Amino acid sequence: MHPPIHTIYIEDGVRSAPVTRRVLERKNGDAKVEFVADGREVVRRFEMGRGAQGRGKRSLLLSDFRAEPIKPCPGTPRYLCCRYEILNFATGCPLECAYCILQDYFSNPLLIVQANSDAFLAAAGETLRARPDRFFRLGTGEFTDSLALDPLTGYARLLIEFARGLPNAILELKTKTTSIEGILGIDHGGRVICAWSANSKRVIAEEEFRVASLDDRLGAAAQCETAGYRLAFHFDPIFHYDGWRDDYRRAVERVFERIRPESIAWISLGCFRYRPGLERVIRERFPLSSHTYGEFIRASDGKMRYPQPLRIEMYHQMMQWIRAAGGGDVLVYLCMENARVWRGAMGRAPRNNAELGRWLDAACRD
Repeated sequence: MHPPIHTIYIEDGVRSAPVTRRVLERKNGDAKVEFVADGREVVRRFEMGRGAQGRGKRSLLLSDFRAEPIKPCPGTPRYLCCRYEILNFATGCPLECAYCILQDYFSNPLLIVQANSDAFLAAAGETLRARPDRFFRLGTGEFTDSLALDPLTGYARLLIEFARGLPNAILELKTKTTSIEGILGIDHGGRVICAWSANSKRVIAEEEFRVASLDDRLGAAAQCETAGYRLAFHFDPIFHYDGWRDDYRRAVERVFERIRPESIAWISLGCFRYRPGLERVIRERFPLSSHTYGEFIRASDGKMRYPQPLRIEMYHQMMQWIRAAGGGDVLVYLCMENARVWRGAMGRAPRNNAELGRWLDAACRD
């Protein structure tokens, strides 16, 4: 699946970078290329405005690394967070999901990749070496799709080779694509987890665009399983609608029909939640979206969420389906939920973020 990039902006400082050369070799023949002295000027052109989201998703900036290489997941006070750390090699996503929180989270939708990969990964390595006492779960799928741009950039191989040499970290690559060609046949040293966002077939068909189908995602996951990767699945966001039980039960069953439970490091669950500003963006960009409407309340974190009793019911039902399908020993955790919901749905709750982090650390070391 080749990302539909129409314009490529290249900062002068990365003209000769290997990532830049790969992008120029692999780009669509009609893609426009523009060299710029400072990418921040390009970012200003894409400040939010009419049509900016659509144009930004088709425009790629190859940037000279100048940001923090590793950032903590922006957790929510009073909600349990797994202490995931973001390896910030890129921001923005070329995929189109009606519910995507990045539409409201970033002030500009431009796709940005840190093309000076040597400097970026060297800085990331320094950050990790400075904390030899801590185990890091690194991911790249918080502010971008980990593999959506890989057919152009080839960045995943660089990240895997970087992770292979880390004594105190593991890398999770999370995607909604089948763009795995660049990561097969690589010695990953058991330091990489390949993860897929999963949803019901109806939600994928009606709310997710430029993505792979659920069956195609599972086919790619099965190939990665054969290549020796550990896997993970993220049912997030889960939507409540007429027929959701049958749809999500079948989605869970499909996972375990294609993947052996012992290959799965973890499964996360998260009901749809959003900052209030996202509602306006969805109505403007996806007027036919239906699953983003429902009974929502403003929660203590300021986000719109399903009422607690409904969330508890949905998580509890998902847990039952996972266990029945063969995932009795797979770690299942809730993403950004409070302890009351954890206890109501799962029968237990971690005491704090550190304990939840230790559960996941243990799961990816098994």
